[in-house]
Amino acid sequence: MHAISTRIRSRKPKIADSTVTMYARNVLRLKRISSSLDPKILEPYLAKQTPGSAELLATTLVVFLDDGASKDWAREQLDKYHKVSSDQRDLQRLTDKEAQNWTDVRTIRAALRRMGKDIETRNLFTKKTLRHRDYRLLLGYVCLRIHDEYHLRADLPTMQIYKTEKEADGANAYILDRNELILYTFKTSPHFKRRKQLPIRLRVSRKLHSLIKRFHDRFGHFVCWMNGKRLTKRAYRDMLYGITEEYMGVRLGPTMLRHIYLTYFLRGNPTLKARKQKLYDMQQLNLETQFRYDRHVKVIG
Repeated sequence: MHAISTRIRSRKPKIADSTVTMYARNVLRLKRISSSLDPKILEPYLAKQTPGSAELLATTLVVFLDDGASKDWAREQLDKYHKVSSDQRDLQRLTDKEAQNWTDVRTIRAALRRMGKDIETRNLFTKKTLRHRDYRLLLGYVCLRIHDEYHLRADLPTMQIYKTEKEADGANAYILDRNELILYTFKTSPHFKRRKQLPIRLRVSRKLHSLIKRFHDRFGHFVCWMNGKRLTKRAYRDMLYGITEEYMGVRLGPTMLRHIYLTYFLRGNPTLKARKQKLYDMQQLNLETQFRYDRHVKVIG
């Protein structure tokens, strides 16, 4: 994977590390289908994917492949699936998976209240010995509370807690002295850097700050397993899937949570100023992303 990542980085020096990793994993995925990345084998495989996934895989091939017939084919596939997925986004049709797992903000907040009551009833913050499922409930509760206030991508596992911003030294972090989440590295950070808008600063409420501090005082770390090992983004997503399925009957990861909360926000007919602030808070690049959600609102409610 290192050789693949190096090749991608040499061709796209300005993209984020997380994007390089995503492209590298996609290459490995496609190589499992065809070790030589043969278009005749890959084309029917792409056809079985959702339009958005096929578009992303085709983009990966355009980045990775050398110039020639295969790369020309990959560009054709990218154009084809980009049109299909764009049309789908414009209509904002929910995919089968989205429709199966869609819920609303009130349901999420009701589940958070139940989780909070379970934690207090079982004295999980003070209990000396915790089982894995007890710790997962605490961690899931803290993370969902953060997603409820600030609708991040899967960036929480990259954060650590520091008392001061100086100690963070340019890393994604939660700063105890300032009640702030600060983000330097995320999916769209290269664009925010060019706009001189880094770091992103998100000031949390007193209640959420108290919860984060309580969790940190109890365990000495932030978004980690009980032994202090950091979660990968995939493990983080799976943890959210498990806790939301248990308390809501639907599997919600960071992406679905962002969709749900932004849909809820747009139902309130926000002002242009509020929309622009939401772009910053969600690390989005332009209002066109939100305008697509206007159609989404009309489709689902």
